Amino acid sequence: MKQLITRFVLPLSLIFFLLFTKWWQVETDLAVNYLYGFPLAYTAPCITGGECVQYFLLPLAIDLVVYFLIVLLFTWLIYRFHKLAIPPAIGYLLWAINVLYYVPSVAYKNAVADNQFYMQREFKIFKTIHTGYLFIWEEEPMVNYSKHRPAAKTSQLRLP
Repeated sequence: MKQLITRFVLPLSLIFFLLFTKWWQVETDLAVNYLYGFPLAYTAPCITGGECVQYFLLPLAIDLVVYFLIVLLFTWLIYRFHKLAIPPAIGYLLWAINVLYYVPSVAYKNAVADNQFYMQREFKIFKTIHTGYLFIWEEEPMVNYSKHRPAAKTSQLRLP
């Protein structure tokens, strides 16, 4: 089972972490933003704009553990009834997929943007507007600011 975890469960949980996430459109104390992560939000755009992203390390670690435990549970249930024999080549392929995605992604994000890392979120969420699930191949939702601006009050001119 130990080899199954290192060859199959750990790289597969990282791949699922890459493929699937949840988004929240929230109203914070400064703006309307999108937070990403499943089950906890671990990333948000920076307030300064641009390509800068804020990462929250504690929710990120919890999310990784949750993904790992879900894949481990499914693998254990399958292994309980049918002994899995994962060839080493499949394990190497799964690790290669992880390396080919995560290494260039981390290098690009660190070279281009001034990303910020925090242990926890430092802003307050006042209201959750919308939520949804997102796969890597889907387009990210965009903030529609016109829905969240207060309507301008116009006074009507009354003629005598």
